[in-house]
Amino acid sequence: MRIFKRKGIWYIDFSVEAKGERRRIRKAVGPSKREAEEALAVERGKILSGTFDINRFVESITFNELSSEYIEYIELHKKSFKRDMTSLRKLRAEFGDIRLNKITPFDVEKYKMKRRKEVSPASVNRELACIKYMFNLAIKWGKTTKNPVKDVKLFKEKNRRLRFLNEDEIIRLIDSCSDQLRPVIITAIYTGMRRGEILNLKWDDIDFNRNLIQIDETKSGSPRDVPMNDFLRQTMLELKSRLS
Repeated sequence: MRIFKRKGIWYIDFSVEAKGERRRIRKAVGPSKREAEEALAVERGKILSGTFDINRFVESITFNELSSEYIEYIELHKKSFKRDMTSLRKLRAEFGDIRLNKITPFDVEKYKMKRRKEVSPASVNRELACIKYMFNLAIKWGKTTKNPVKDVKLFKEKNRRLRFLNEDEIIRLIDSCSDQLRPVIITAIYTGMRRGEILNLKWDDIDFNRNLIQIDETKSGSPRDVPMNDFLRQTMLELKSRLS
């Protein structure tokens, strides 16, 4: 272990056993020899006590590099990957070339406040959730050791009171629909299915004998059966007859 001076700057220089191999560490301290000696003594003490962390000296990948690996991952593992892609465009513009171990909670907080001036609290929260998940994966993959988003608080979102349509309103809504839209609206009202689930339905998914709609691709990834009432069943039969 030693200190040395180069172009007016003092460095610490030492080797340490880490992760099964010998690693050489060089780090600039500053113009003071005394501070370099103290810094070296601190690192020596950490090595002797077993608290030395090699990750402090290892240069991590950039946020853009993590993003590329993350995209490959979510395309296979997340149903909501399109929403994450929207968040990533903003996140990469902010953190792109910064290395993961250089991104601090303060950096994330600044991003949070900056985005709040542009979009709703809910949108900011979705972006924060995305980057938090990315860092959790990066830790799992051995790309970094800390998650700077962990202690960043989300914005409070206004929970709107839900109001359901009454029977007269439902009838007026259905009557006002075009022939093409009417089956979609009826299905949504009487099943609670999501728009994507309805628009992706095939006739093979509808079991008229058991009065069930079978959904294979759900948000949770688990298939489910949705019951049809008589009105929805008749609507589907009429639509099938009209399209035949």
